[in-house]
Amino acid sequence: MRRLEAKAIDEALYLFQGLMATRLISTARRATEKERRDTGETGHESILTPVSAGRHVVSDQP
Repeated sequence: MRRLEAKAIDEALYLFQGLMATRLISTARRATEKERRDTGETGHESILTPVSAGRHVVSDQP
């Protein structure tokens, strides 16, 4: 019986984790889209920036 209760609790926590992650990601996505609309950014600039930064970091390592 305890094993079933533990399994049910684990499944409920897993479901809660998924729901919270979805909620947080959705909130962050909406905030990013709003910021892009407010600044007139198309999205291409933000994609290039991390790639350029990554190349710079990798090329600076010995």
